[in-house]
Amino acid sequence: MSELSSVASSTDEATASAGLAQGYAVGLDVGGTKILGVLVGPDGSVEGTLRLPTRWGPEGVVSSAAEAVTGLLDAAGVPVERLTSVGVGVPGLVDPASGGVQHAVNLGIDAETFLLASLLSEHLGGVPVSVDNDLNVAALGAASVTGGDVDLAFLALGTGLAAGIVLGGELRRGVSGAAGEIGHIPVDPRGPLCACGQRGCLETYASGTALGARWPSQHGRPAPAELFEAAAGGDERAVLVKNEFVTAVAAAIRLLVLSYDVEHVVLGGGVSILGAPLLDAVAVALEEQASSSPFLASLEIADRVRLCPTDVPVAAVGAALAGRRKVSKWKL
Repeated sequence: MSELSSVASSTDEATASAGLAQGYAVGLDVGGTKILGVLVGPDGSVEGTLRLPTRWGPEGVVSSAAEAVTGLLDAAGVPVERLTSVGVGVPGLVDPASGGVQHAVNLGIDAETFLLASLLSEHLGGVPVSVDNDLNVAALGAASVTGGDVDLAFLALGTGLAAGIVLGGELRRGVSGAAGEIGHIPVDPRGPLCACGQRGCLETYASGTALGARWPSQHGRPAPAELFEAAAGGDERAVLVKNEFVTAVAAAIRLLVLSYDVEHVVLGGGVSILGAPLLDAVAVALEEQASSSPFLASLEIADRVRLCPTDVPVAAVGAALAGRRKVSKWKL
């Protein structure tokens, strides 16, 4: 097995014990431009992957998701009767109990609740479908890559700033689903206006959007890459912008560790494509912040930070695992 296959297998022991190991599971990571899908076999191994463009609007999302599922099954020669579950991760507000989605503006879905789970299930002939927030399933997938029953935060550095939280191998959503929404914690009451209506939120300093606003792309490449390259070349303003951004990211990591005391903080989202330069810079910032605090130093926060693997579609894998876990609970 590949690393991804063995990881999926190790996290599906509960599913096997529930008598579901004879079936297949599909996980879908539905984004504003693309759907990434994986087919997980009876033994937990990943037996197929697929990428399709996302069609917008309620009908478009359902039809493109159904196309992804059937495409994965057809490519593997697996009949739909052997499909035991489908898990879907989407941006926006999600009610995992009903499979309803609200405010998924990147998918063309407005404030009215859209019952994605039941509609997709109908398209697939009644196969059980579970839906969760994309950060939550990414956190679950990242936890499986890390080793299963761990305490972990998946910190997405993208359009916004938020985290998915896994404690003891289980997702923690909170009473209203807001657990991990640390991007909307104000850090400067006189700071920039945030989309949430507050001022000086952490998201306005530590997100990919914030970085791009301070250092717009000038050569058609991702703004983070151009910024870090310019800083490495000695550009004084680039060094300043980079340091301020990294300091804010380090503050977000410190906040997650102090709130949840997680073993790992995994950096994902668009900015994470920077790879080792980002990880190294964040580690330096965390160590500097801890240099004057024996308490922070004792927590060894820098050692807890990881990069999301680029060769593993963690959100799609996490969605498949979430779908299987939900079905296993129904069966028990």
